[in-house]
Amino acid sequence: MKSDQRGFGLIGILVLMPFMISLIALMAGSAMLLKADARLKHECRTSLLNSQREVASDLKELMRLNTRAKLLRRQRAAAEAEVKAARLVPNPVVLAAAQAHLAVVKSFQAALAIQQNALVLKAKAKSFAAPMKAKSAVFAGLSAESKDNGVRLPSTTSQTRAAWFDVVKEPANDPTPDYKPSPKFTAKQTADLNVDLELAPLLPSWLRALLPTGGLKLNTHCQATIERQEDEWIETLSADK
Repeated sequence: MKSDQRGFGLIGILVLMPFMISLIALMAGSAMLLKADARLKHECRTSLLNSQREVASDLKELMRLNTRAKLLRRQRAAAEAEVKAARLVPNPVVLAAAQAHLAVVKSFQAALAIQQNALVLKAKAKSFAAPMKAKSAVFAGLSAESKDNGVRLPSTTSQTRAAWFDVVKEPANDPTPDYKPSPKFTAKQTADLNVDLELAPLLPSWLRALLPTGGLKLNTHCQATIERQEDEWIETLSADK
């Protein structure tokens, strides 16, 4: 009787063995893929947020210059009025002094304009490069993940959308205008990266033989932008990304 029970038990174990092996393989494969997915999404989001943080800093600095821009516009208007009034007085010394004052104000405006334009160009360049930097970070994470698991790099496809640093000038034709985010700034500032990669190469060969991963892909998608929160412009992940 006991030998029969042991025999039935052994048969039961043998019957369940394939299921148990498949279950263990599924759990191991799922753990590896979840780890890879979390790592790649972290790299993607962190890179985009860092880029947007730098652009937000440039935006804040650009807007801080608005105070000086306003002051110089007032000073230029006053200096131009002085020159106009001096032309009505037959005194070349007064006219020369007024013209010299106007020239000084214009030189200050020119210097400020260079500073403003440099910040705009820098922010535009960083915005344009943001998704490509994120793509490099994701691929670096993928390379490290493949090395950790002792597997080859999977083939990938990717799509990027660069952010556009969209600010408006007020007054538009002044040498030193105020710079403000456009009404659609947050939408246009959105940087987007989408990467699809094969699942199978992420797994060791013994797991690939047990799990039906052929044709399946792992998706990494992230978006980040800059939005106004109370009185601050803050980098943030886009909703559900």
